[in-house]
Amino acid sequence: MIRTWWPAVALAAVALVTSSVRADSPTESWYVSTLGGARVGHSREIVSASREGDVVTTVESRMSVRREGQTVAIEVTERWVESPDGAPIAYRSARTMGPETIVLELDVADGELHLRKTLGATEDARVLESESPLLFPWAAKELRVSRGFGAGTQYSYAAFDGEFEAVGHVSVTVAGDEALTIKGEERVLHKLALDFDLLGGIEILEWRDDEGRLWREELPALGLVRERATRDEALASGAIGDVVVSTKVASNAALGDPSRIDSALYELWLTNGDIVGSVPEDARQRVVGRTDRGVLVRVERTVPEPGAAGEPTSDPAAFSEYLSGSTIMQTEDGALIEAAEEAVSDGSAGAWEAARSIERWVFRTIVSKNLATTFASARAVLETRSGDCSEHAVLMATLARIAGIPSRVASGIVYGRGGFAYHMWVEIWTGSAWHALDPTLGKGSVDATHVKFADSALSHGSVGELSVGILKVVNRLRLKVVEYTVDGKTYRPDDR
Repeated sequence: MIRTWWPAVALAAVALVTSSVRADSPTESWYVSTLGGARVGHSREIVSASREGDVVTTVESRMSVRREGQTVAIEVTERWVESPDGAPIAYRSARTMGPETIVLELDVADGELHLRKTLGATEDARVLESESPLLFPWAAKELRVSRGFGAGTQYSYAAFDGEFEAVGHVSVTVAGDEALTIKGEERVLHKLALDFDLLGGIEILEWRDDEGRLWREELPALGLVRERATRDEALASGAIGDVVVSTKVASNAALGDPSRIDSALYELWLTNGDIVGSVPEDARQRVVGRTDRGVLVRVERTVPEPGAAGEPTSDPAAFSEYLSGSTIMQTEDGALIEAAEEAVSDGSAGAWEAARSIERWVFRTIVSKNLATTFASARAVLETRSGDCSEHAVLMATLARIAGIPSRVASGIVYGRGGFAYHMWVEIWTGSAWHALDPTLGKGSVDATHVKFADSALSHGSVGELSVGILKVVNRLRLKVVEYTVDGKTYRPDDR
């Protein structure tokens, strides 16, 4: 899994804009993106002026990543319009991943941020909150210049991100100057460290020149780099990185058939940073201790007691976000409503048995289980009957909500093929607790190799909502299996 490299995260701040763009002198910049050293795409940024004199920044990004041999293409076009004095006017983006295109339109009027999201015939409109005035890329660059690049300089501001479809906050620290060889020439650039709160503490590094122009951008934790290049370099072909292979977490133990593992104790830690706070606790997993490197986490298979799982909830209002639809969970779509009725047509009694019926139905219905699709909506999955874990999870969560069962999507890791890979599954509310099911596997319960790092109601169905839990630990997570239990017998890998 990989979020599209944001071509230019829309930054927000209070700043004095000191320069302007002439309509007859647009600037064009090309960048190459790499993942773990392997090429994954390119982007082009054009800054120009409209007839009205507004500053227009257009960024076109094209990415291709491999997922266990299958190529996933992602295309994003973003356009920001801001006044010559740096006031934001409008933002537009079109993001195509697989068979669908998501269109975002953000308009700034009277101090309010009006966001509209369109996916096919489904539309979601809302007003975003921001504690600070919003700036777009041109004004953000001028902020960098106006604050200067002296080592230790610090400032913070608001930020809008199209992948999270939300406003967050960025804290910047100027680290100092550093010499880098880019485009065949050594350059002394200003290095900045950014903390964007929507990314959950993942550090972003930037290298800029005296005029504030970006030359290199990096997420060290993810192994992602975006670096300035010539047009020919950006458009050249090359080897494509495999995101599944590069992010797989090694296991110290060969666990055999993971579906038989009822309980497991893991030591989890990060190679860079503290994992405390990144492991959520619930009925099936809890932190039971600390180690010199990280934490000890106990994960157990949990299912409701026979007869205990009755009606899903007696208070729908309390679970409204887990029952409502979104642009990717079209709960009012006729075809999906019919599918939900078919999925529970066997007369399953109670939320748990109904959810298990939906799990089985989704497992059988998605006949092409492949990694060539990413983040498709429930309706698209129903039509194509194709997808990976995210498609299985979104479809099942949607059908559960149509059936009146509160649902959410969980993200984390699961054991398979000798290691732990990043994965998504579903949790449903049975009336007294959340219980997990995995429609990608269709086993009727979730084994103890499923380790969760986040869950989400997917209220607005953004890419960020689906991936933020994984982004917090990917490429830094390390794991040791301390012990695991199969059919009542406990095994300790270190004992062998």
